[in-house]
Amino acid sequence: MNYLNYDGITDGQLRMLHSEWEDGRSKNDIERSVFNDPASHGKAITRIWRVRLGIETEKRRSSSLEIDRLTALLIENGIDPAAHIQTAHGHPAYSEMNQEK
Repeated sequence: MNYLNYDGITDGQLRMLHSEWEDGRSKNDIERSVFNDPASHGKAITRIWRVRLGIETEKRRSSSLEIDRLTALLIENGIDPAAHIQTAHGHPAYSEMNQEK
């Protein structure tokens, strides 16, 4: 299938499509008719509006918002969260609790 490259659309065109969505047109219909993309079920246009225009069209879970808030707080305090990720199995407390006796 030949899908239109989403990079080929201007921000102005994206804003126009967003207005159509706000007026009741479904994201899925936009993707099918404008981009010839029936597969993403509205997720691709949602991402493009978020990334390119800064427009959020999906309600985010409170846990996701809290993770974003805490991540920003770590970064503000000079801590890179990605550099400190450990799996539970790699955590010293987990190893001590699960040692065979």
